[in-house]
Amino acid sequence: MLFGAMYSELATKPLPIRLEFTELLPEKSLELGSLTITPFRVPHQATEISLGFGIRTDRNRILYSGDTGWTEDLVVHAQGADLFICECSYFETRLPFHLDYPCLEANRERFGTARLVLTHLGREVLARQSEIELELAKDGLTLRL
Repeated sequence: MLFGAMYSELATKPLPIRLEFTELLPEKSLELGSLTITPFRVPHQATEISLGFGIRTDRNRILYSGDTGWTEDLVVHAQGADLFICECSYFETRLPFHLDYPCLEANRERFGTARLVLTHLGREVLARQSEIELELAKDGLTLRL
């Protein structure tokens, strides 16, 4: 419906790819060939479910925090991951539904991940990049594992 409203002319033609939606539920893994996706709850919204994702391939394990406030589950799920892509919206501001750099820096060793890349960077983080010792994502970044 939204696609049709935004792209009325394109919506009258068949899509060039098969499009399929699958609802992911917390702690219920989905297997797609050699890829396994395991969603887990993160604290972001008061009433709606927000998810982080563990992704396992034949060779690697990736963790994506999604939008989240602090939860010890990030430490649990990050253990042994090859890559942890983690949101970092703030530097000075402390909110229960987003992460801040000092919190991530204080817990970096606890994550037990080979590589930690911060994303979802807010204005405070961007303004203080020179003070940040962790790797920051940027537009067009390609990560190799």
